[in-house]
Amino acid sequence: MARLPDPRTIITPTAFEVAPKLLNRPLASPWRRGLALMLDLLMVVMLAELPLELLWAILLAVGWVRWRGIKVKAKMQTGIYLALGLWLLFTMVFNASTDYPQQSPPPRIEIQTDNEALAQICDAEDQALCTLKLASDLMAKVVTGELSTEQEMTAYLIMAYGLPDEAAAEVAADLLDGYQGSLNEVGVTVSAPDPGAESADEQGESKAPASRPQIAPLDEATALSDEEEGWREGLKAIEDLVDGFVTELGWASVYFTVLTAWFHGQTLGKKVFGIRVIQLDNTPISLWEAFGRYGGYGAGIATGMMGFVQMFWDPNRQAIQDKISSTVVVDLRAKARRRARAVRKQMATNHKEQ
Repeated sequence: MARLPDPRTIITPTAFEVAPKLLNRPLASPWRRGLALMLDLLMVVMLAELPLELLWAILLAVGWVRWRGIKVKAKMQTGIYLALGLWLLFTMVFNASTDYPQQSPPPRIEIQTDNEALAQICDAEDQALCTLKLASDLMAKVVTGELSTEQEMTAYLIMAYGLPDEAAAEVAADLLDGYQGSLNEVGVTVSAPDPGAESADEQGESKAPASRPQIAPLDEATALSDEEEGWREGLKAIEDLVDGFVTELGWASVYFTVLTAWFHGQTLGKKVFGIRVIQLDNTPISLWEAFGRYGGYGAGIATGMMGFVQMFWDPNRQAIQDKISSTVVVDLRAKARRRARAVRKQMATNHKEQ
C-alpha cells in the first residue's frame, strides 16, 4: 500500500468547521511563517522609535476610517507596503552606517627617567608597560584613599618598588598630572594649598620646598550623594524600559491588528513571503478578530513558546493564535498551489487503492 502524503501540506477538515471552499488549499510552512514574523517584529521595533503621538494619531485615524466605513483599496495597500518596506530598509542602512562616537583613549604618560631600577620593575624593555603597572597600582590606592598626597605616593614608590628619591618623585608627579582628568571623573579632586594659611614659622623657614597639591578622597556626604544618584539612574533606566515596552506593545497591537484586518490577512512580513491569514469559515477577518489573534501571541509566550511550536504537528499547521481565532495561514505562491494539486491527486489515488 502506498504511503499517505503528509496531511499538513494542505487544509483538511480536522480543525473545527472548515468552509468547503478552503479545503485542500496549501498551508504555509512553519519556517516561512517564522521568517515573516521576524520581519514583522523588526518592523515593530523600528516603529517604536517614532513619537508616541504618531501612534495616537494612527489610532484616531483608524477609528475614523472604521466609523466612516471606508475600505482600503489595493493601490493604497501597495503604497503602504512600499512605504513601510522602504522606510525599514532606510532605517537599517542608516543605523548600520552611523559612526558612533568613540571614547577618547586615556592619556599616555611618559616617565622621563633613565633610572635602571625603574626599568627592572616590569622586567621589560618597553617603558609603556612599566608606566601601566605603576599607574594601575598607584591610581587604585589614590581612588580608595590609601594615598592622599603626592608625598605619600613618592614614599610608596620608594618603599614598594625601591626607586631612588628623585625618580620616585618624578614618577609620582607625572602620574598625578597625566591622570588628573580621570581622577576628577571618579570624584577624586585635587585642591591646592592656601598660601595665606602658612604660619609665621613656616614663612621663616629657609626655602622649604613648596608642598604639592593634596589629593582629597570622597567624603561621606559626597558618597551618599553618589549613592542617591545611582538609585535615581537605576529608577530612570527601569522607567525607560517600561515606557519602551509599552510603546512597542502599542505599535505591535496596531501593526498586527490593522494590517491583518484591512490588508486581507497580510502584514508586511506575510506579504514578502507570500502567505496570508484566513478564517476557517472563509469570511473576511474583522478588526476585533484580528486583535484577538494578536492576543494569541501573548498566549503563545505564556505557554513557554509551545503554543507556537505546535504548528509542527498540528494537522492544519495551527499555532495557538490560530486556534484562538479559528484561522489558518495559507501559502499563496503558484509553486505551493501546484504542490497542493499533486498532493490531492496522490491522496485520491491512495483512497481508490484502499
